[in-house]
Amino acid sequence: MSYPKALLAARQHLVVILGLLSAAALVSWLEMPSCPVPPPLPAGEIPGALHGALSEEETRWAQAAWRYFQRNSQEETGLVDAADGRSVTTLWDTGSHLLAMIAAHRLGVIDRSEFDQRLGRVLNALARIPLFQGELPNRFYLTETLGMADAEGLPSDRGVGWSAVDIARVLVPLDVIVWNYPAHAAEASAVVRRWRLDRLVREGVLTGAVVDAQGQVEYSQEGRGAYEAYAAKALALMGIAAPAVAVSHGYAKVQGVEVPFDPRPPERFSTRNYTVGEPYVIEGLEFGWDRDGREEAWRVFRAQENRFKATGRLTAASSGPVDEAPYFVYNAVYAGTRSWQTLATDGREVSDFRFLNAGDAVGWHVLYDTEYGRQLAEKAAGLFDPERGWYAGWYETKDRVNRAMSAGTNAMVLEAMHFRQFGALVAVQPPLELAEPAPSTRPQAAQPPDGRGAAARAKPAAKSGPVLRARTGMAGSRKGKGASAAPKTSTGHGAKTRKTDARSAGKHR
Repeated sequence: MSYPKALLAARQHLVVILGLLSAAALVSWLEMPSCPVPPPLPAGEIPGALHGALSEEETRWAQAAWRYFQRNSQEETGLVDAADGRSVTTLWDTGSHLLAMIAAHRLGVIDRSEFDQRLGRVLNALARIPLFQGELPNRFYLTETLGMADAEGLPSDRGVGWSAVDIARVLVPLDVIVWNYPAHAAEASAVVRRWRLDRLVREGVLTGAVVDAQGQVEYSQEGRGAYEAYAAKALALMGIAAPAVAVSHGYAKVQGVEVPFDPRPPERFSTRNYTVGEPYVIEGLEFGWDRDGREEAWRVFRAQENRFKATGRLTAASSGPVDEAPYFVYNAVYAGTRSWQTLATDGREVSDFRFLNAGDAVGWHVLYDTEYGRQLAEKAAGLFDPERGWYAGWYETKDRVNRAMSAGTNAMVLEAMHFRQFGALVAVQPPLELAEPAPSTRPQAAQPPDGRGAAARAKPAAKSGPVLRARTGMAGSRKGKGASAAPKTSTGHGAKTRKTDARSAGKHR
């Protein structure tokens, strides 16, 4: 039979095959996440980062930041209080503590002996913490006892649920430890082997758990915008399929710049969807931005710069603690349908508490080598106590220091100084021969590092470590209607000191 005749004879089969292929292609196209085409970037080239050996002043910044962790470390457990003097923490803040420790060691702020001792205690504590329902870390822990805490900072035998974003955060330093500190790799592995990380992603989205008012555990989507993207990258380090976040991406015009925001309404999804600086800054400092991340962060940076040009008010807007009630606020670049709102955790407008975030200011300074970045750093340079650590920032309308202190602010300063000298934290770093540490870790006695390794650029890390493997299984999926965000926060004094603790540590991401 000739070739044309064979084709003719098989025409019915070929039509069926082509039909099936066309149907499959159509289904795949229809189910692809729709992502808006990004609007044009602000005029001008995106600047490069600021790299090089630390100056004497920047060394003092790093050493002042480490003082926070020295002062707030619990002797019995090695964990650090999320907020100054309040003995509660979260997995997010514990991740910040570990990243700060790694940065402090590489910068020569602490020597290898102190690093090994502190890291060993924290890893031992994480290997012993009780887990919510025996599966994943609870939202809050008491740093003195390792016991689970509730949203009021009181001991809780059962726990209150888990945060997918917070857990993803602590995976970042654990991955760094496996690749760069083999002496501690087995300890890091022992921590993660207990956790059912497969429970964090359900039906393709990040999922958190919370115990509702009736005592029922509800599961719902967690994470918004850049926080969700950050968590997805962290989970990818463990080889866990990252959820697609493109479907939750939009743009809003702020100060003449189209900035990214998450259009999912909080009334429907029960999670805050504010655009703030923190997730963009830490993604750059820890992972190094990819092209999209670099462009999105540039939009947020430029909107803040344009606000300064229009108002004369230096702007580094982010979430963070404040030193009086309501004790925690969101300084949003964009929230809901409006820009430049400052909101309490219950959604109230509290514009008197708008403040320049010191950690963000230092982070933007090293990520973008610009005049505005230098102005932010100059303002932040006076916002630390060399004996205690960095303050949260500077109030705009009150025109004074926001004297709240937290692990998050001080960790960001140390991460920024590491990025300045060595590049991103998530990388397989070359062996580092450090000079003898300064005679004291207190800033007034500090000597600047000699810059060894300043020109070395980190190689990209592999996606998961050979030792750091999670406990996974075929856990069933339960749909939940409740919010996966941490409960609302406020604070008290005196007999209610414990109630201040968890509220200071928790964030809605």
